[in-house]
Amino acid sequence: MRQINIGVLIPNSSIFPIGKSFETGLKAALKPLQELDIEVELSTEFSGQSGLRQLGEIFDRFFNYHNSDIVTGFISNKIAEDVSEKFKDKQRSLIVNNIGGQIPDINKLSENVFINSAHLWRHAWSLGHYGVKNLGKSGMYVSSVYDAGYSFSQMFSMGMTAADPDSQWSFAVGSMPPNGKLTDMEVILPHIEKQKPDFIFATFCGTETPLFLNEFMKRGLHHDIKILGLPYLTSPFYGLDDDVNITSTQLYHHDPEITTDKVFYELGWQTGEMIVSVVPDAKDNVEIQQRLAELKKCFNINGEGELLASSFEEKVTLTTNHITDSGKQLTTTTLCEYESYYPTSGQLRDLFKDPVFSWLNPYLCI
Repeated sequence: MRQINIGVLIPNSSIFPIGKSFETGLKAALKPLQELDIEVELSTEFSGQSGLRQLGEIFDRFFNYHNSDIVTGFISNKIAEDVSEKFKDKQRSLIVNNIGGQIPDINKLSENVFINSAHLWRHAWSLGHYGVKNLGKSGMYVSSVYDAGYSFSQMFSMGMTAADPDSQWSFAVGSMPPNGKLTDMEVILPHIEKQKPDFIFATFCGTETPLFLNEFMKRGLHHDIKILGLPYLTSPFYGLDDDVNITSTQLYHHDPEITTDKVFYELGWQTGEMIVSVVPDAKDNVEIQQRLAELKKCFNINGEGELLASSFEEKVTLTTNHITDSGKQLTTTTLCEYESYYPTSGQLRDLFKDPVFSWLNPYLCI
């Protein structure tokens, strides 16, 4: 019986059961390999907060102890960049899964890295573009330090500029809270009141979302300033003190069934399906990488550093999130289809001409 070893990285998240959902979806999708007389061995490692030293030790175990043929899991694009050459040298494939907090840096990736993602950074561009075209020329990015450590503000401002070069962009980001505490919204709200933008793009997640929105509404700002946000601004939904409408996006334009809580299982399932598609006919790990590239289902570059496949959708679905019944009921309806950022290899390179700061942990893994 042939055997394949798959190294699986499981993160920590206080917001969703990301690791468990991903692993469950992966295992379910891998079952057809048993019928092909291929034994699957999963070597699971807990990646925690994705510290580089910790992950380096884990990858060494995958290579030197588990002898993993493929490594996958819920990790950030930043980590993928840092370990890309190692996977190329070892002739192993890394299938990265995440929601898409960071723009993939093709200057640092190799052909051995495959990114399976919803690419939420592109949604930020669409929301900035939509805001200027439909709500006004003045937009503000509002966030905690954590959420601001991803590519959302950069893409939001680019979307605004693409809609109108004369649009005005500003930002208000809370200071780093003490350990175990939440962001002090009193640092953020005065800036919004002073700037009085036409709309804000708020990227809070988890329990900081109702904390911000309730303070925003308490000051009556929701009567004059429209709120835009990514799908995780209202998921999980904790309930609010008042009614409000928030413009957001659907996670996948082509599939409304992949909701914010189900996407982690779906990413695991998609990864398992790709592995099942390539492993039976691949004689070694080099062929596994080649066949994964031929599938063109993930963000991937070729040996010359050119974009081979992106998995980008040409449009996004904008949604209206109606919070009613004194802030207790959330109803989501489709607003419209909207254009999104569809970059070439050259455009992606241009985004990294200057140094870019980013967290090592995937978005939502806090």
